[in-house]
Amino acid sequence: MLSTPSLSQASVVYSSNSSINPTFMKEHSKYVIIHLDIDCFYAQCEEVENPSYRHVPLGIQQNQTVSTVNYCARIQHGVPKMTRVSKAKEICPQIVIIPARMEIYREMSRKIFEECIAEKVYHQFHGECVLEICGVDEAFVDVTDEVRWRLQQLEQQEQHTSQSNDINGATDVSKESLKRANRVDPNQCVGAKISLSPKSQDIPLNIGSQLAQEIRDEVFQRLGFTLSAGISHSKFLSKQASKKKKPNGQATIYSESFNNEINPLDISIIPNIGYQTREKLVQQLHIRTVQEFRGLSYLNIRKCFNSDKLASQSLNIANGKYDEEYDRVISKGPVKSIGSELTFLPIHNSYDEVDQKLRIITQDLAPRIQRDMQRNQKRFATTLTLKYCHGGYFDKFHSKSCKIDSKCYYASSNFITSHHENNDIHSRAMMLFKEAVPLPFKLQRIAVSVSDFQQVHTNGSSTFVSSQKRTLASSSGSGQQSITAFLSKRVKQ
Repeated sequence: MLSTPSLSQASVVYSSNSSINPTFMKEHSKYVIIHLDIDCFYAQCEEVENPSYRHVPLGIQQNQTVSTVNYCARIQHGVPKMTRVSKAKEICPQIVIIPARMEIYREMSRKIFEECIAEKVYHQFHGECVLEICGVDEAFVDVTDEVRWRLQQLEQQEQHTSQSNDINGATDVSKESLKRANRVDPNQCVGAKISLSPKSQDIPLNIGSQLAQEIRDEVFQRLGFTLSAGISHSKFLSKQASKKKKPNGQATIYSESFNNEINPLDISIIPNIGYQTREKLVQQLHIRTVQEFRGLSYLNIRKCFNSDKLASQSLNIANGKYDEEYDRVISKGPVKSIGSELTFLPIHNSYDEVDQKLRIITQDLAPRIQRDMQRNQKRFATTLTLKYCHGGYFDKFHSKSCKIDSKCYYASSNFITSHHENNDIHSRAMMLFKEAVPLPFKLQRIAVSVSDFQQVHTNGSSTFVSSQKRTLASSSGSGQQSITAFLSKRVKQ
């Protein structure tokens, strides 16, 4: 079985004054944010169920695409994710390809984040620590309050030790307290010398590194999954840090190492810079790196953004400043949208083939809508969005939306199709596609999502929901059985 790396004690030199300044956190009241990323998540789900997969190149197939590969395939055989199945087999003939089991993956994601990590963050950490789940395999945790609490414990130990020394001449253990605050592997720190000076601004991040290790250990011990983590003072930096020690590792980006770590990277890592904005910056201003972006004046940058707010926010974040709107970790509650996406070999001028792909997407959405209804019974989506892409994975999406009512939403959740009324999600999505994409066309990716949830009023709609709930209870059994079997198998290992 894989093991998570333990934190080794750093080799340190202490300053002559070993007392911690009580006003330390007031003077350096920065946030401490952890980014968590489950390593090759889909593939790892299969590895946890069948450990023999850990030692062979493994790919997870969605349609004609290998959406995820394990690190054996990625590192030892050079198979990238999001590549065609035929290309993956060409690169690595011995690769094992498994069809994606999205229901099981989503349930395991829920177990990891909503149960295991949430329990630690909200029930074991002090203060108001916050967990923000992003998709099925990522999350941010604001551990600032827990860091402050642990610093206060260290300060109290320092004061107690100082009094003991004055009275009894006892051995000064304050250095050991400080070591615990800085118990971090030098190899897990990015671009910065580890300083254990009591006044060092590194101490909160070093405690954050301890907390990240505790979270990763908890997930591994309970569920067998490994995570990578990044620790820094903002969401932006912690996410960049988590990429440094993949897989199954963690890294910290300190303030003094910001320039060396961020400047050489492509501008696409900066928030608000998508495909179109990046093209403008490259073509109009001839910049490609974060360093070049930071060297521009605000007036030049503003020309490439749709608003003053976005331009200002991107420039601030690129300069390492904490942005309250972007960097604040927020517990999101129920999801704001439910969507599904397909990538496939190019379709040319065939609405029938597009219709088949949309039917696959609808069948994937239906059980997820069912579960949302069970967990959040008094709401339904009011907006349907179709996204489509003429090229491959890295080409941009186009989109078109329309309003839907509760009957359309609930009908789709129960696989009910009313083609003569055009009143289910599948039919509405097909109508949107025909409106948006006239002949001739080429299509390689398509996605459908529902959003803008509203509460069901206590009228006829609530009666409709009750009848749907009875149907859902009988129709969702098979999927739940497979998930239960997966979890039971994991517990027995």
